[in-house]
Amino acid sequence: IVLPILVALAFLFLVIYLKIKNNLEVKRREERTKKKEIEQANEEAKYINPVKEIQIITRDELKKSIDGDKNYVLIDVRNADELKYGMIPTAKNIPTPEIQTAFELDDEEFKIKYNFEKPKQTDDLIFYCRSGNRSREITRIMINHGFNARNYKGSILEWAEIDDNVKRY
Repeated sequence: IVLPILVALAFLFLVIYLKIKNNLEVKRREERTKKKEIEQANEEAKYINPVKEIQIITRDELKKSIDGDKNYVLIDVRNADELKYGMIPTAKNIPTPEIQTAFELDDEEFKIKYNFEKPKQTDDLIFYCRSGNRSREITRIMINHGFNARNYKGSILEWAEIDDNVKRY
């Protein structure tokens, strides 16, 4: 009677041991998977939003460029429904959601769709929006893709102070 009980207890301990071991292996696997996912997300974040200094252009500098007919491309990244509040003189519009696909178009398709020459990486690109947030991120993305880009941080909110054709909203 004692031997069968000992065999049953040994078997029970073996089952418990194997279950604990399996649970530990599952947890380790989950931790490794989670660690890999975090590392991958960090790598993707570096590509999407690496830390790079964003050049800022002030309102006065932008006004001098516009008044002086300097060589630059001013791009308004606001959505079409926001343009009713006015645009900064000489600006072209490419809404934020279209930026990536816009710059993937060939030169001819770009000109047909946006009605101006597709900027080159060496052009002086200046981006703005309503408050400077969207244009900051677009500027970051364009710099990361090798473009010479700056952000007009003051954007429409600041420009409206000197231009009656542009309204704050």
